[in-house]
Parts: sequence; structure tokens; C-alpha cells
Amino acid sequence: MPEKPKQGSQEYPRFSEQEDLRVTIDNLPPEERVPSLAETFARIPVSGWKPSVTQRQFTIAMRIGVAIGIVLLIVLVMPDSARFLSRMTGQVIHTIVPPPSPTLPPDYGRFYLDAAIPGTTVMLDEHPISLPRIGIDAPLHLSAGRHTLFWSVPPFNAQVCTISIPFVASDTCHFTITQVFYHNTSYQVILLPESLSDLTSKQRIQLMSTIERALAALSTTETVEKGELFTGSNGPTVATQTMQATLTMHFHLQQDDQTCQAFVVMLAQNGIPCKIEGQSCAQLCTIPWQARQHYATLLGPSTWLAFATTDASWTYHTPDGQLVGSNEPLGAGGSLLNRQMVFLRITWKIMWNVQVLLGSELQSPIYADWYAERGLPHTPSTSLEAMLVGDDPACGAARGYLAGGLARAPINGPVSREEHVYLVSSSNLAQGCLIEVTSGGTNQNGVTGHVIGDTAYYIVRFGVLEAANDVAYLQAPELPRADAHALQIVDMLKNYPGQDVTLQVGG
Repeated sequence: MPEKPKQGSQEYPRFSEQEDLRVTIDNLPPEERVPSLAETFARIPVSGWKPSVTQRQFTIAMRIGVAIGIVLLIVLVMPDSARFLSRMTGQVIHTIVPPPSPTLPPDYGRFYLDAAIPGTTVMLDEHPISLPRIGIDAPLHLSAGRHTLFWSVPPFNAQVCTISIPFVASDTCHFTITQVFYHNTSYQVILLPESLSDLTSKQRIQLMSTIERALAALSTTETVEKGELFTGSNGPTVATQTMQATLTMHFHLQQDDQTCQAFVVMLAQNGIPCKIEGQSCAQLCTIPWQARQHYATLLGPSTWLAFATTDASWTYHTPDGQLVGSNEPLGAGGSLLNRQMVFLRITWKIMWNVQVLLGSELQSPIYADWYAERGLPHTPSTSLEAMLVGDDPACGAARGYLAGGLARAPINGPVSREEHVYLVSSSNLAQGCLIEVTSGGTNQNGVTGHVIGDTAYYIVRFGVLEAANDVAYLQAPELPRADAHALQIVDMLKNYPGQDVTLQVGG
């Protein structure tokens, strides 16, 4: 047996491998005694005790730890990881605590709606609505949130677009670039357009055939007197015998809408897309919404006012039917001028009906905002900053001569001035186009637009520009003078209404 340790000491005995393991601890004096570990645990109540961490909490803690480890690994490994982590953290924060809604201006969310065809059924968020008259009635007020606009008019397919207040990038409704005023506040206009592509294949073919028949039915034949000039493949040519000239037009669906010669621009701008309010006129395009206000008398239920692109050319025959020339250009500009726009009044009532508007039926010139069509942030304030849509095929060559500065106004008054141009034609496209040009400026009382001097008269017959009075000949002596037969046409056209156009010229 090992020796017992001395009293008061804590020296432990040595054991042999065969002996039992026994430990003897002497009692401490009463004043130095400390409760044992067993005694301490014994004092803790056992009944009702549960572990402080459950299995589910342990699992969640493990998952959080793994997630933190992955994030730290991404920060160490991925390039630009700090920005990624910041963006991800922001998304998490915005999900938990969404950002406050922005405070919108009082008139935000107020719009006008413009349906291309009267009688269109319009629904806002599945509820039928009546369209306020643009600039006359108060605009429509949309509440905050996402809204759906639905519109339908037979025989076109129904269409739908979305708009959000405030706007979001995924909105699909289209707006006009120009705005309208109501009670001294400007508002945007939401377009509800129609197009050829919104028709079924059957209806599309029927409408195209109806347009072609309407063009073929036009009166477009005029007599070319012996000695008169006409435009041929080699330029102006003198007729050696009496001929019949026929201006033929064919409806043609263009494939390229990047440029369009039908938009003969008075300000001689180039590269204008063949579009109006984003809609391609290479096929059919709705006239601008402002122009529909001027042509309100032509509008009725299911009436579509649209432009169509045509291929036009001259054909010449002798009285006995012998062909002298075919597919001849409309003017000195060559075949580029042969592509012309026509103004159509299209109606639907069981079947299609098409009326080609010509001469006095063209009430006022129509402008397209060329800044907007080029995507530039500009809204024209006057017609001088817009481009003229060539909707009178009888005056197609005349617009080309004006753009080239060949039909000039009398030089009177200040160098910086305006030219007032009046284009006149009849329902017979082949008779020609009368050009009346006067100078305008500022009079002694400071009134702008004052007519200065006399009027220069020009006429375009069979594609040839001719001086029709002495004033015009003095301004452009290089031009041929109109003969007696052409002057009779001039006197007739002077009595017809035409389109009044203003041009800015000079420095």
C-alpha cells in the first residue's frame, strides 16, 4: 500500500500498475472550505431544464455561417467584388425596407388620348372611357401605378399598351413629341394609332386593291400642244406634234423607310426619315394628330386619314395612240421625284372606300416634325422649324424647284425676309401646279409678315418650270416663259384655293 500523505498536504501517492486508482483528499479547515463542483451542480434545479439551443436554431446558424463564408470567398476571388457586394446589399435592403414613393408634381399623370380613327372603343384598366377633346376638355388623370390601355375599331385588330405613373422603362404606350396647352399648362398626348399591319391579311389585300382602283380612276390626262415643253428622259423637250400626256400613279409598298423623296422639304434638308410620329410612311401612315384638327369636317365614324406612297410617272401618246414615251420623270430632278405621297380618306362600312384628296380638297399644308423623327430633343414652335409633307402629287415637281431655289420671290425689303408661297392645283393632276411667291418682312410699324412688292407667278407643266409673269421672269430669266395655253391654265388656277406655305430665306 502506498504511504498516506501528510495531513494538510496535497501530495498524491504513487501507484503501481496493478493497484486500483484511488485518490484521497483531506478535508480543509472549516474557514478555508470551498463547495465542490458536485455540490454546486447539485444545487441547480433539474426539473424542466432544456438546452438553450435547439436543433433548428443550430441548423440556421450553420447556414448563416456558410453564407458568410461564400460571401467572403466572393470578395476575395471575384474582380470588382466590392461593387457587387454593395449592389447586392442594397437590393436586400430595398427588399426589406422599400424606398419611399417619390412626390409627384400636381399635374403629373394627366394626359390626352388621340385615337387615329373616330369611333374607337377605348378602355382604361378594363373600364370603358370617353376621350376628352384635346385642348378643350380637361385631360385624363391617371393615378399612381401601372395602367393598361386597350383600343379597338373594326376591322382593325385590337391593341393594348401599358403606362405607369411614374413612368418605367417597360411602358409601351407612345406619346407625341409636341404637347398641347390647357389652361396655360402643357400636357402630353398618348397616341392610339392604326396601321396596315393591324389588319388581317385578307383585309390588308382588300384595302390595297381599293387604293389602287381609286388612283386608277383619277382624271390625269392633259393635252400637250405643239411647241409646248415637256419633261422626257433627256430633260425638257419641245413637242413637235400634239400629244396626250397622262400622269399615272400606282400604290407601292416601300421596303425602305430611311429616306423618302415624297417629303420634299422646303428648307432643303436631306436624309429625313419617311416617318410621321414614329409610324413608317413607306406603307400607310396616319396624318399628324394636329392636322386631324384642321380636317375635322372630313372625319366620321371609322374614317382613317392617312398618307400613301405612290410611284408616279408621265406617259405620252400621239392622238392616234402611238407611244412617244413611258415612265418619264415628273420633273428635272429625275426619277427621284417619281415617288409621291397622296392624301387618302379611308372609310370602312362593310367594305372599304377610298377617296384621294386633291386640289381644293387639300385645305392646309401638313408638317412633320423632322427634329422628332430624327430623335432630336426639340419641339417646333412654327412651321419654319418643321418639314412640309408633300401630299399634293400635282405639285411634286414644284416643291422640288422651290427647294432648289429656282422659283424665287422678288428681291425687295431687307436681306433677311420670309417668302410666302402659295401652291395651287386642280383635281386634274396633269394640268400642272401654280406657284405664287411673294416676299414678306417687317414693315415700318414693326409688323412681321408684311407682303413686300409684287407676286411672282410660276407654273409647272409636264414637269417643266416656266415663268408665268414678268415679275417671275425678272427673278429667273434663265427659265422659259409660259405660252398662251399655259397662261390660260394659270388664270384658271388663280381662282382655286391652294396651300399657303411660309419659307425662311436670307441671312
